[in-house]
Amino acid sequence: MKGFFLSKGVLPLCLISAVGIDTLILHSFCAAFTAQGAVSPEWDWAAASPESQGMITSQLESVWTDLAGRRTTAFLLIRNDKIVFERFATGHNGTAKHYTASGGSFTPRATARVGRLMLRKGNWEGEQLIARSAVEQITADAGTPGNGAIGWWSNNDASSERLPKDAFWGAGAGHQVLLVVPSLRLIAVRNGESLSSATNFDAALREYFFHPLMNAVNHSPDADSAYEPGDRMVLARVPIDRIRHRQSYEFFQRLDAARQPIWARDINERGTVFRHAGKSYRSSISYNAGLRRYLWCQTLPGATPGFGEVSASTTRPNRGARGPPSFTPKSGTSAPARAAAFRQNG
Repeated sequence: MKGFFLSKGVLPLCLISAVGIDTLILHSFCAAFTAQGAVSPEWDWAAASPESQGMITSQLESVWTDLAGRRTTAFLLIRNDKIVFERFATGHNGTAKHYTASGGSFTPRATARVGRLMLRKGNWEGEQLIARSAVEQITADAGTPGNGAIGWWSNNDASSERLPKDAFWGAGAGHQVLLVVPSLRLIAVRNGESLSSATNFDAALREYFFHPLMNAVNHSPDADSAYEPGDRMVLARVPIDRIRHRQSYEFFQRLDAARQPIWARDINERGTVFRHAGKSYRSSISYNAGLRRYLWCQTLPGATPGFGEVSASTTRPNRGARGPPSFTPKSGTSAPARAAAFRQNG
């Protein structure tokens, strides 16, 4: 596993920059890590299309076009443990080492391996190389002002408003970046020169890398970002054995006169299944076999934490009604997350 996890420039991202571990200790740690033999030289990620892993190709191409114009030499994106996007500037490639700040030079995939180790809480293919508790401590809020972890930057204060709060990253001179977002199972690497000389370091990271990247994540609310509320929720369906095939998806359009759903192949013909103007935000659905009901929990932005309840009748129009369901909460349910229940085949 030569060349994958060397000491200088990579491990400082995750372990030492904020605590000043001695260089000798760092080299000893790396020697022990190498001796584990946890990663063979042949190990690598499989590739997958962006859409199959919940990303949008056109948006990623737009991200790369802008990054390339900002002296970026490498851009690597991994989601769900699959490489979904990888681009290099002219004269650069994936086998050559790229400058990673602090005197280090590594391939983007070598850098991403460190991100994968942190994403998996120190576990590599079933072997616990770093204690899970240690990884959690160094990648979470360190209790200091701002967004510092221990050796990583973290988004615990939501300073990067479009990143999930569990995101953490290592960043070095010239905007060398390793970003990890556990809730999205996403790892991103960017190498090159400074993204902007007219903007401060953190603001440039947000404006030219973090936020455009989040725009390329395909989210379920009918809005451009999962971190900005929309006006409605939309619905798609696909056979379970065709989930990775974009052409197999159909989108709810409307109900016919007999109140049966009409589905469209064209995403631009999608209709509304649930409307809550300015409050349609991140949600999840689970199925309760005993109740024979799907339970839909929607988190509302900017309210006091807690849970409320919505009766099924407010989420399904009466038989003679027209148009999509609208949000009509029961009295006293001003909490941010409210559940809507749907009967199976209802």
